[in-house]
Amino acid sequence: MARNKAVPDTEIRNLYRLIRGSREFVQDPLADIFAASCGTAGSFLSGLFCRSVQQFSTYKSHEGIPFRPEGRPKIQERWHKNKGKEFAKRLAYLMAGGKTSGNFPYAYIDDELSFRRTPGAGAPKSGQGGVDVLLCSQDAVRLPVIGEIKAASDPSTPFAGLVQALTYASELVTDSQCHRLVQAYPNRFFCAGNIPEGPRVEILLIIEQREEKNAKEIQRLDCAYSLVKTLMKEKAFSERIRSIACLSAAIPKEAAEFIEIFRFGAVQ
Repeated sequence: MARNKAVPDTEIRNLYRLIRGSREFVQDPLADIFAASCGTAGSFLSGLFCRSVQQFSTYKSHEGIPFRPEGRPKIQERWHKNKGKEFAKRLAYLMAGGKTSGNFPYAYIDDELSFRRTPGAGAPKSGQGGVDVLLCSQDAVRLPVIGEIKAASDPSTPFAGLVQALTYASELVTDSQCHRLVQAYPNRFFCAGNIPEGPRVEILLIIEQREEKNAKEIQRLDCAYSLVKTLMKEKAFSERIRSIACLSAAIPKEAAEFIEIFRFGAVQ
């Protein structure tokens, strides 16, 4: 399918396209390379992200056009109509109902939406896919939070989830897109036109909790930890990303339980 030329391709989206393939031959080797040189890798990924924000700023988003099709049922209706065992959808359903416990300072806004959704030829027919959950920070600033959920069965690594979330962030944290966000969700965010340094977002990686982790899984989490720690020290990067957190999640009964793995905020 031909891509919509009205929606810019960016460097970080091209990296995401590369790594979302084979874990064995692409994700793990790249994660190992980044882990081995976190300082250089952090600067590289920061530069990639910042250039991508500039590249996507040429996109003049269509004000009033939501990030998912109008009339699409909300998660509560979709869940009750077709209950399944898919972890990401069940977690989103519980978030939407406020059925959470533990360290979860966020409010649910929406799920399965695309910041690239554009009317016209080549536009996606559905807003499904893309961002797993859109949340809002529960503080005075009320920033948008891009949530990526990785089930235990998901072959993607935390490194791949981080690049995926950064890709979506680069496509939201522009003046035009943040104004569009505020229009789509009135009175929910305080992110565009009111913050002197410009639009900012947060990133939340959510990993399904496992009783036991093997050595490789621990290594992958350590890689993500080191990379995020380095990234948040990059001034240009942290001007657009206020924080990156990683939580483990479990659904033992009828509520989602969260435990913080790590969290890094912008260095002042």
